[in-house]
Amino acid sequence: MNNISVSSKEINRLLSFLNKENVNIESLLQKSKIDMYEIKSKSARISLDKYILFNQEINEYPHVLDNFFSSSILREYYNDYPELFSLCLNEKNAFNAIDVFVSFKNIINSCSKVFIAGSDFETKYVYQGPDYIDEIFFDVFSVLTVSILYSLVKEYSKDFSVKIEFKGECPKNYNVINKFFGVECNWNASVSSITFLNSDLMKAFCAYNDVLNVMQKNIVCNINNEIKQKTTEYGFKVRDYISHKLNDCYLSDDDILLDLCSLLDISRWTLNRRLKLENTNFKELLREEKVKLACHLLAESDHNVMKVSEMLGFSSQSVFSRFFKDNVGVNPREYRRI
Repeated sequence: MNNISVSSKEINRLLSFLNKENVNIESLLQKSKIDMYEIKSKSARISLDKYILFNQEINEYPHVLDNFFSSSILREYYNDYPELFSLCLNEKNAFNAIDVFVSFKNIINSCSKVFIAGSDFETKYVYQGPDYIDEIFFDVFSVLTVSILYSLVKEYSKDFSVKIEFKGECPKNYNVINKFFGVECNWNASVSSITFLNSDLMKAFCAYNDVLNVMQKNIVCNINNEIKQKTTEYGFKVRDYISHKLNDCYLSDDDILLDLCSLLDISRWTLNRRLKLENTNFKELLREEKVKLACHLLAESDHNVMKVSEMLGFSSQSVFSRFFKDNVGVNPREYRRI
């Protein structure tokens, strides 16, 4: 399974800007083959193929970044990825801060990479998107990435020199982009990049806390590892989708299976063949998620047993009660009294 992906938060960020411009979001998502579940789920990851389609579609709206540049970029990203950006903002200098961001960028987006080309006097950070980049008008995500690097350095050094270039043709809103960076960006370059003087990057940050830094780095490492596991193992994605659909309520097992296969564009036999490689299957994952949600609803909600049974798609209360006792060891009413 291809584990290259982007956080759904990044797609949501751009959708929120497009929504302000009255763009037909539903149509855009359909063209990008992105399911609404993937947008609603904060933990969902969008596949490379869908990321490419989405990037192509939003090229029709070059003004999408206008709202982005009118807000506080680091505050926007801190709200979505607090652990990562807390660490980025607690380093010895801007060079280390960017190094952390580049090292853990996969938390946000693994569909692109940032390479470092350094000399004795300056350091150039080169953005590389997917191979399709030459086929589109302009890569919105290259601008987002470069803007994060710029904003991080700005937190460490209020006065610094910078050179910026972007691959692709100059968009209509280039003045907005130039104003944000405070320099005239070079377009139609061979690569998208941002270059800083080493003397600016190495300025010491007086508020650096080394003890806190170690704890923050451990947390970010754990998050990064969890995402790697989630995007590598097929069962994680399937489990996440099942959980989402069960929370939608009243769907039968077959409905969930059909919707899942449609989302993944595979047959039910292919789905179970892939899950078998991870020593599980759809029926087992569905059972585990139903037990988990049933326990939650019985413990945390006021719904009666019949209502919980209906919400989980059982044909009758008695069928649900047998299922619950077989898996938990007590019937639903006894569990609720514990």
